[in-house]
Amino acid sequence: MDIKLLTREEVVALTDEQIKRYVDYACAEQGIKMFPAPIPPINPFSLEKAELGYKLPEGYVKDRGTIDAITALLAKTTMFSLGYDHGWEYKYLTPVDVRDVASDRFYLKADLDSAKDGLRKYTDEKAAFEKHNEEYKKAESARRAIVDEIYGHVWEVQREARKIEELKARAEEYKAIANGNEELAKRFLIKAYPEAEQLLGITITSIPAEQPKVEEGA
Repeated sequence: MDIKLLTREEVVALTDEQIKRYVDYACAEQGIKMFPAPIPPINPFSLEKAELGYKLPEGYVKDRGTIDAITALLAKTTMFSLGYDHGWEYKYLTPVDVRDVASDRFYLKADLDSAKDGLRKYTDEKAAFEKHNEEYKKAESARRAIVDEIYGHVWEVQREARKIEELKARAEEYKAIANGNEELAKRFLIKAYPEAEQLLGITITSIPAEQPKVEEGA
């Protein structure tokens, strides 16, 4: 079931539904998966980022007195590092004995713990969705390549068919100009439209030695 084996007339007569069948057949023949787009899971929890933390900037200070003051202040301050739960999406703060100011908001670890079962399920569903979605996008990309190839062929055949009809009309006009001399009309047509030789299968068997006389009043 190869659309390229159809005649020009058969291709031009195809409906959209028939073209789609050729696409489906080509996809099936190449082993491309066909399934609907996956629906991402809905997070059942509306957790709030309830903690506000400030991040100290990294850099250098030349004044030793300033460094001593900062060091003394940090020695009295509880520092925190980032903790992660249920993948990289849920961040919380945990105390740490490190001294090194942008701000950000974080989830409370207690909130994450209380919702751990539901979040674990959601995280698993999300991972399954992402895997399924990756397969879907891969199949869609392969299918799109086939759609482009088949429709590209149809559009090219349709364009060629329109061109043939145009050349046939021009041929009649040149035949009138040549006073019915078909061989001379063919020569005129091919000079103006070289592609007519191939598209219309025109061959010139003989060329009149003299131009036909133009009738008076013509």
